[in-house]
Amino acid sequence: MKDWLQPMHRPQLVAIAASAGGLEALRQILGELPSDFPAAIALVMHRGLSNPDRLITLLRRWTALDVRHAECGGALRAGILYVCPPGVHMVAERCVRLIEGPRVSSVRPSADAMFESIAQTYGEEAIAVILSGAGSDGAVGSLAMAHAGATVLVQDLRSCVFSSMPAAVLRAQSTGEQLAPRQIAATLRELVKIAPGSFEAAPECSPKITVFLTDDHKVLLEGLHVLINGEVDMAVVGRAEDGCTALQRLVELAPDVVVMDISMPGLDGIEATRQMIGRRRSVKVVALSSLSDVQMVNRMLEAGATGYVTKHRAFDELVHAIRAVKRDEQYFSPDVAQFVNDARLRMPRSVQS
Repeated sequence: MKDWLQPMHRPQLVAIAASAGGLEALRQILGELPSDFPAAIALVMHRGLSNPDRLITLLRRWTALDVRHAECGGALRAGILYVCPPGVHMVAERCVRLIEGPRVSSVRPSADAMFESIAQTYGEEAIAVILSGAGSDGAVGSLAMAHAGATVLVQDLRSCVFSSMPAAVLRAQSTGEQLAPRQIAATLRELVKIAPGSFEAAPECSPKITVFLTDDHKVLLEGLHVLINGEVDMAVVGRAEDGCTALQRLVELAPDVVVMDISMPGLDGIEATRQMIGRRRSVKVVALSSLSDVQMVNRMLEAGATGYVTKHRAFDELVHAIRAVKRDEQYFSPDVAQFVNDARLRMPRSVQS
């Protein structure tokens, strides 16, 4: 057996990157893997936002593996194929992280982003597989994987519909092994082969609070995105600059908490909150506004918000508000809390209880 088929550590994660022409290679590879395949598999494939379940449906026809869209904060488990949803980046830190962010090298999701995160976390316990595709996505990330001691497998250029992606990987490094799709499948089975019952399940991972941001000021929106993603227990899964877009993406992304700007073009934050709560009662809403008058506060609370943070205190208080509403508590900026407390004092005791 070749030396590259004798990893120092048994691989726990297989990361696959595919793009144009990659479906046939995926069909051949995944069709050869058993349902009890003793490693997790993460797939990034470039695709459009329309009909996001089509790829899942196809893969389930072709493989005995459990195929599902990756969910932010979910643990990576053996025998499961985690597919990156369209329109976001996927990284792996023992748990899945989905990141709403700009395109990387003109693509989203980015294979480079996935590979680089896996290289840092898994090192020799990972395998990178690069299949047919146009462009050069995956070249930088697979080089990071190789430097970290991971095994890199590249689809044979002769079997590729589009050879640009695999060729870019081969140009970037000399360690990638060229194999036809069914040879890749056989190699994966060999690399992860272990004695029955010796597999240890992936460690549990505390799920992050998934947050959706809305604000019509792009600079503030970007700043809040960076702020929240910097917290170890939070992840931004989406953002919008108007209430209509926020409502459309709510069903797709199902965030735990929505940070809702009140003053937005089209559908304002008050009506967007009312409709959002009507569609998904479990979602928590933190209002974000430059206004702190009692009328505005009351309208947002009536619409269903359980938090209210003024914009001039957003960078100091917003993360605390997100954690509070996720715990089914209320949170108000100090200049808002006084209005709320005064209103409660004026309420009859029977109403307060």
